[in-house]
This record gives sequence, structure tokens and C-alpha cells, in this order.
Amino acid sequence: MDGRLSQASNKLEDAWALLRTLESAQDALTFKAVYAALFVACRSIPDAIDRELKPLLRKDRKTPEGSRRLSEYGAWCKARLKERQEPGSLLEFVENARDADVHEGKHQLLFPAGHIGQGVINPANGPPGISSVVINPDGAFYLVDMGKPTQRRIPILEGIIATVQVTLATPLTHHVGKALTETDPIAVARMAVNYYAELLWEAKERFLPRPTAPAPGGTP
Repeated sequence: MDGRLSQASNKLEDAWALLRTLESAQDALTFKAVYAALFVACRSIPDAIDRELKPLLRKDRKTPEGSRRLSEYGAWCKARLKERQEPGSLLEFVENARDADVHEGKHQLLFPAGHIGQGVINPANGPPGISSVVINPDGAFYLVDMGKPTQRRIPILEGIIATVQVTLATPLTHHVGKALTETDPIAVARMAVNYYAELLWEAKERFLPRPTAPAPGGTP
């Protein structure tokens, strides 16, 4: 991993790991939780860039090159923020989904229909503490520890044939100036992670102060 801007790099690594988990998710609960966490990780990247990079640029601003770089960074941040807030865009969706999760405990996914095919749900095969079996549009679940602080749903992944559909709660039309041809949740997540990966790379390449070369005959 590129160690420059380590906090932002760590959040990007989290986003890549969450994307891999999302692509292999087998139930709605995992998908919903990972989807929210992925957008939170993505949205943390510009904040981490600013937190790490701005002090370096301010320290270097006494030189003409450093002053120019600091000014350019400010303009770049404003342009990128405007890009992320463009109405109807994929990036605005990421911003809103992150805020809804962090501030309201809501997600931006819809599970419009589910289908339970052939198979047998046998509570005896489930985890301890089963109170009942529930079937919703987002899948089939064991309801565990009902009426207790540990009450929760656990997806039933064995013994039945189940199909769960998931869509985005908000229609998306474009991404960085181009019309979207794919708007399924996983495609949107991939595009989001790639955008923030490119954003971090650009910040490193354009604005990180370069190491000062040693004077001739000096200590390397």
C-alpha cells in the first residue's frame, strides 16, 4: 500500500475490502450493512486527505512553490466538492447515503420483492435462542432472542432456495459528467470506490511537497 497520506490510504483500503465483501454477500442484512460501511469509508477519504495534507502545505507556503501549491489545493478542493454535490449524480448519492447512515441510522436501499422457492426451513437447524421464523421481501430469517437485548434476525441460507432483489432508493442519472448506463447497487459501489481511489492518487501526485534534494557534496 502507498504509505503517503496514510489515514486516507487506510480508508481507501477499507473501501476495497468492503467492496469485495459486498460482491460476495449472500443475504440482505450483510449487503445493507456493508453497503453503508463502504460509503462511510469512501466519504472519509477527502476529510482524511485534508486533515493530513493541509498542514504539510501550510508548512511549505513560505516558498513560492509552496504558496502556489497551497492555493491550487484550495481550488481543487472546491471543485471536487462541487463535483460530489452535483444533483442527481452518483457522488451526491454517496454523500446522502453516508449522511443518512451516520446521522439517522437509515439506508438507501430498497428490497422490493423476494422469492422463497422449494425447500424446508427447519428451526432445529438454526442457532440457539430461535423464537420464530420470519419471511420478508429482504429474505427469510430466524428471529433470535425475541424480547431480549440481544434480539436479532439471522439470515437463513441453508435448506431453501431464496432470491432477494435490491435496488437504490434514489434514481441516478450521471457520474462525473457522463450518463450512467449501470445503476445497480454493486456497479454504483464499484464506481464510487474507483472515484475516491483516483481522488486520493491525484492529491498525492499533485500536492504532496516533494523531498528536497541534497546539495552537491552534502549528506544524501
